[in-house]
Amino acid sequence: MISFQPLCPKHSEAMVICPLTPDQSSAAEDAAEIHDCECIVDGCSQHYSPGYGYFTVARNDDHWVATGSSSLRIKRNPVQVICGEHKQSMFLESFDAEKQVESYRCPEEGCQHTMSISAGGPPAYWLSEGYFERP
Repeated sequence: MISFQPLCPKHSEAMVICPLTPDQSSAAEDAAEIHDCECIVDGCSQHYSPGYGYFTVARNDDHWVATGSSSLRIKRNPVQVICGEHKQSMFLESFDAEKQVESYRCPEEGCQHTMSISAGGPPAYWLSEGYFERP
């Protein structure tokens, strides 16, 4: 089970772990590359995973028209924050509405890397301290 609680970047609501599909094993719950969190607000397509960051999922209508079969489109959010030590996408931990500041934290258990950025800024990948250092 994950030990962090990402917030939705659109609604600042706590996200929940997507339920496992029947073909996934229970061991998948512990794999950071596999789990996915989703927003609980009806109609919100925001998702988060440590390996992929924040992204949206939508039906790919062009594929449906061309092939007659369903397909999903996954689009990464234009703002991502990456942990310099673990190279994973950080999650939105808190939002200060008064100062318009978003605070991100690394999902790796025990990691203390955090980063605060201005909300509503331009599209950017933010890299935390240590990203370019050699191990």
